[in-house]
Amino acid sequence: MILNRLLSLLFIIYITATNAQEKDLVERIKEEVNQPFVAILKRGTIIVNHKTKEKSEVPLTIKVKAIQQKIGGQYSDILTTSGERKYYTLTSYLTSVEEDKKLAPQVSNLDVYDYSGKKIIYNNLFETLTFLDYQVSIVSTDYYAEIYRAESSGAVESQFGLKQYFSHPKIPIDFGIAASIHRGFYTDDIGTITWNSFFVGPTVHAELWKSDTSALHLHVSAMKSLNHKSVFEPDEHKFSTNLLRIELSQSFKMKYGHFTLGGAVNISQASIKDTTEFLATTRERDTIYGFGATVGFYHPWILNL
Repeated sequence: MILNRLLSLLFIIYITATNAQEKDLVERIKEEVNQPFVAILKRGTIIVNHKTKEKSEVPLTIKVKAIQQKIGGQYSDILTTSGERKYYTLTSYLTSVEEDKKLAPQVSNLDVYDYSGKKIIYNNLFETLTFLDYQVSIVSTDYYAEIYRAESSGAVESQFGLKQYFSHPKIPIDFGIAASIHRGFYTDDIGTITWNSFFVGPTVHAELWKSDTSALHLHVSAMKSLNHKSVFEPDEHKFSTNLLRIELSQSFKMKYGHFTLGGAVNISQASIKDTTEFLATTRERDTIYGFGATVGFYHPWILNL
């Protein structure tokens, strides 16, 4: 009698333990099967807030991450970026794009493979920055006035510049090369004198401040003239000039790229290299200052080395 009761008790314990294991296994299977999925939520879909039960309408068609409340259930929860189940809607309102994701390339767009299909490993990943800008500046031209025996000490100069930087995430300053083409106009009672010049040299760049849509840039360029000459018929003067350009600009991220607005200070040291007339100046070299406003465009590029 006692033996029968003991066997019955052991059988009941075994059945209970087996059922618990089966339930635990079922729950684990459900958790594995019922995983979050990416879906499209169409404009106008009604969603319900879990806490307030307030209904709202989706203003735009968006991509969301969702999970079914029950496998094959009527409702699905919409997850926030932190994984919180904040809203729910009818599962039928969600169009899963999980299968579409499998059609996309399953490799990084930065990976490169050789002809055998072997992935090429790069040692460094650089971001290159290309800046294009146009500048209009007011130039102090006491030196030119003395050379041409004129009286006016101001002129207007336009510049078209290109700066190419190589950036690395571990280096706070970007190093690169700058080039600019200048054309100036000096007008006095004697007439209008024009000059053209081309400069090239090293440049550095730093981002002083940055947000998702805007950034504040500092550029410092030291350039040397490869060609700098002024013309006042029938005479021509050639100069050797060193230029220091300090520019502060703000970029704005727009639909077609990053546009920039800013200002610049141009400090140049010019000396006469060759001339077709006798000059009365006693200064072989002088400093010329320019203050300008800039407008431009820049674009980042990824470079593997």
